[in-house]
Parts: sequence; C-alpha cells; structure tokens
Amino acid sequence: MRFFSSTELDNISGSKAKKRYDEPQSPYQRVLGSAHVSEDCKQELKEQFVTLNPADLHRKIIRMQGKLLQGVRGKHTGGMKMAGGL
Repeated sequence: MRFFSSTELDNISGSKAKKRYDEPQSPYQRVLGSAHVSEDCKQELKEQFVTLNPADLHRKIIRMQGKLLQGVRGKHTGGMKMAGGL
C-alpha cells in the first residue's frame, strides 16, 4: 500500500528525477478531502471526531487488551494440556 502519491516529476534529465509529493495528511483529513465520500458521511465523521478524547481512547484500548490477554491465559491454564507436553 502506498501512503504517498507523487504528483509530479520535475527536472527529468537522464537518470535523475526530483519527486514532489502531496502534503502529509492524516486518514481523517484524506477522507474529508475525498470526492468519493458523501457530504452526509463527512458531516457524521466531523461530529464524531469532535467528541473523541485520545487519552481516553488509549486507556480503553489498554483495558481491552488486558481483557483479551486474561481470556487467552485463562484458556491455557484451565487444565488443558498443550501439544508436546508444554
């Protein structure tokens, strides 16, 4: 997957080419700038975006990862023998 798309090639002479790239954008900014996404969808995305709290999202992700790990560990310690006698 290409994250950068070249917009133009300048100074093409022999084996040297200077590439110019689009300005860096977040996925959110790319969706808002896309002509393939409806205005209704963009508006819903904007409304959701303003309610997000990155620190809170991080805490929720860490908590969910812990629950997943507990579930995996619980399955392996529940009296089941693993292959190879481990």
